[in-house]
Amino acid sequence: MEDQHSLTYSQQELPPVVTMMPSPGMGHLLPMIEFAKRLSRHHNLPVTFLIPTYAPPSNAQTTLLSSLPRFISHTFLSPATLSDLPPNTQIDTLISLAVLRSLPSLRHSLLSLSAVHRVAALVVDIFGTDAFDLARELNAPLTSSSLLVPCFCPSPCTCLA
Repeated sequence: MEDQHSLTYSQQELPPVVTMMPSPGMGHLLPMIEFAKRLSRHHNLPVTFLIPTYAPPSNAQTTLLSSLPRFISHTFLSPATLSDLPPNTQIDTLISLAVLRSLPSLRHSLLSLSAVHRVAALVVDIFGTDAFDLARELNAPLTSSSLLVPCFCPSPCTCLA
């Protein structure tokens, strides 16, 4: 029993990090970046972007991500394979499936992060709601101080900070 208490205490002592998973595409990333900047600036919270992909990132995306303040980091999740889909698949279907098929990589990244940080929140956009099940799978109670909170952030996220 004492070992379990020590483990909980240790997790609470880890520095917090807010994780954000935007859907693929600059239109989903930009509002979350603005939200992340506000969280970092006004609340001194580090933010890590966990970005699902199904194609190599664009030059604009990599330039933007490399120019972020030091408290905002990013990781591209393993690319989702969409080669089984017909060539005329709608973009919203591609985005939804890219996020869905990135969940194992997201899970791995969150578990890795939780070894050195207390994951204070998981922020997703409208295409990321499948990650809510992942938060529940990781037994992240919504009332604990070591929580993983599924949040729905409509665009533009700037109104939330």
